[in-house]
Order: sequence, then structure tokens, then C-alpha cells
Amino acid sequence: MSNTLIIMLKLSANISLLFTELPLLDRIKAAADAGFSAIELHFPYDIPIEDLLNTIEKTKIKISLFNFPSGDFSNGGPGIASIAERTAHFRAAVAEAKMYIEALEPFAINLLSGSPPSHINSNHSKKIFIDNLKYAAERLKNTNCLILIEPINYYDRPNFLINTTSEAIEIIEKSEVKNLKVLFDIYHMYRMGEDILSSIKINFNYIGHIQFADYPGRKQPGTGEINFKKIFDLLKKLDYNKWLGAEYIPLPTTDESLSWLKFFD
Repeated sequence: MSNTLIIMLKLSANISLLFTELPLLDRIKAAADAGFSAIELHFPYDIPIEDLLNTIEKTKIKISLFNFPSGDFSNGGPGIASIAERTAHFRAAVAEAKMYIEALEPFAINLLSGSPPSHINSNHSKKIFIDNLKYAAERLKNTNCLILIEPINYYDRPNFLINTTSEAIEIIEKSEVKNLKVLFDIYHMYRMGEDILSSIKINFNYIGHIQFADYPGRKQPGTGEINFKKIFDLLKKLDYNKWLGAEYIPLPTTDESLSWLKFFD
């Protein structure tokens, strides 16, 4: 490829959505070849740690982010982080995540709150989630891994427990977990009607990672109505020094979707 990421912002390729024509380990090399300095992925747990380590070492690429195991969440279920009856499952997931964190040394790990059934009081579910956050933070206190929580729009994911940036910040403040930030997903927050520029400026100190995709369609920047040039220019102006994750559905292919790099010129 001819595109080279010589920019101020640190870009991470989400290989759960990008380069999907390749096996997962080959996507890491493809991301490095495309110029990304880090990768992120939803769930690494089906790949042996040794295989991931070998590939990371060969490509000299970093891991910016992955998620805690989330049980049945990926298959449309409620997940395990805010359901009282699934506490044992959650704690086992934390133990598994810790092994991957200690070996792979990601910058951050994301705890998906999940989608508790609508008949359960949301305040009760949030209390369970906060208790689980505290448990995870205690287990990870000797790592350098930042914990993130991500608001997700309720159009794409009905009943998701945390839908807005302000709701995520409320959880952070109530939990009193120090090593906890917001994963700010531009696509999801735009879908929820947030003014992206204002939200980033107001909540900047709470943001620990940013992901992006355009709307509608969740495709690459430039395919929808979000003004990414203004967003990226703002992040540069604010000296944003954490990772910026490309988490979109590429159209038509990943290589052909990278024209959004012009926003960094």
C-alpha cells in the first residue's frame, strides 16, 4: 500500500472488522503493513496466547485494546457483567482476561456492561455492574492495563445498560475506580444524538480510548454524514495522546476503504 500513517494521532486497526478476508493472525501483519502501529480486537480468547505473542513480536505492533470475555453477549444475549446470577461466570472471565493481559500487555481492556432484561430495574443492574468493575479493578491492580467502559446506542443494541457518555461517567464516579475511563465510540454517540465535538471537549479527561465509524452504515469515514476532519483536527488540538481505533465495516475492502487517511493531511 502507498498510504503511510505519519500523523500526530495514534491509529489502531480493529481486526475484528478490518482485513476479515484473512485469518485473524494474518490480519495483524496486514494492519502493520498498512501502517497501523497498533491493533485492537473484540475477543482474543480463541487464539492461543503463544500464537498471538509470536505474531506481535514479528510485526513489532502493539495491542491497544480488547474486551473482557462477555459470555453470550456476542450472540444477542445479556452478557455477564450486570447479571447477579452470572457473578461466578464473570469472575472466571476476569481470570481468563488477566492471563491475556499479563502476556500481551494491551494498553486497555473494555468491560461491556451488557443488556440486562428489561424487567430488571436498571439501577439494580448498574449496582451489579459497579460491583463487578471493582472486582475486576482489584484483580488487575498489578497490571498497567487501563479499564474502559463503553456506552453503546440502544437502536443497535436494545436494553444495553449504558447508552450515553454521561451515563458512563456516572458509573465511573460512583465506582470510585481510579484506573477507569470511557471508551468513546463516535458512531454510537452520534447515533445517540450527542454533539461529538462538544462531548469530546466537555468529557475529554474521562476519555481513555476513541473508536470511529461513519453513520449511517457504520462504514469508513467519508461514507456518511459525520464530519471526521473536524473531529480529528479537534483531537490534535487537544493533544489527544491515547489510541484512536478504526472500528468500521470496510466498503468494499479494507485496503480500498483507507481513503479516510486524507483527513490527516
